[in-house]
Amino acid sequence: MRSWPGRLTTRGLALQSLPRPLRPAFIPEEGNCFVLGDWSACQPHILAAFSGDPELLAVLQDPARDFYVELG
Repeated sequence: MRSWPGRLTTRGLALQSLPRPLRPAFIPEEGNCFVLGDWSACQPHILAAFSGDPELLAVLQDPARDFYVELG
């Protein structure tokens, strides 16, 4: 049997893991912005609303699907 912690991880660079003095070195392209968030129960829903990502919205709106399993 295997357990899953329910935490999201990144495969690439994660800005929140950088020391604060280095974060300004990363500038989003024109018309874009960075959104930093902590993955509490409500923040995936906020991320979905801001991003408008159809797959993220679909997972969060379907009670039969598990956000952390599918997108984590």
